[in-house]
Amino acid sequence: MGLKNENWALLIIILTFCLSRELEKKGEGMSVMNDDIPSYL
Repeated sequence: MGLKNENWALLIIILTFCLSRELEKKGEGMSVMNDDIPSYL
């Protein structure tokens, strides 16, 4: 089960990173996402 939890955490981080990149392209401001990423780690 521990391995599954690690995979989910990694998936969330990757998805969050991708989302932040998309928002950055649209000029929505990436500072909000940068504040959220450490909370997943």
